[in-house]
Amino acid sequence: MPDTQTGYRLYPLKRLPHIFSARYEAELSLLVFSAWRGTDLVPIKVNVLYPEDRVTHFRPFWDFFRISVLNTILCLVAIVYGWPSRLIHKLFKPKNRLRFFL
Repeated sequence: MPDTQTGYRLYPLKRLPHIFSARYEAELSLLVFSAWRGTDLVPIKVNVLYPEDRVTHFRPFWDFFRISVLNTILCLVAIVYGWPSRLIHKLFKPKNRLRFFL
């Protein structure tokens, strides 16, 4: 994904994975678990303008630490769950069919 930090997302609720946090590492877990479940992630370019006097809730040390720990755990879990899961989804994913609901 070219930009994972804009915060602008559209998720299919039926395929939304469980997230472990509501802070900055939530984006990382949503993207990774969605990819592992075979959800198509489509980037859409958006322009983001931040005011100069904005207030940030990012805590440089603790938020970076939490993101780093989560990233390390996800890398380890990818070996035993993520990659096999993606392979299974790829092998058994139904072909795209147009469905109409009345």
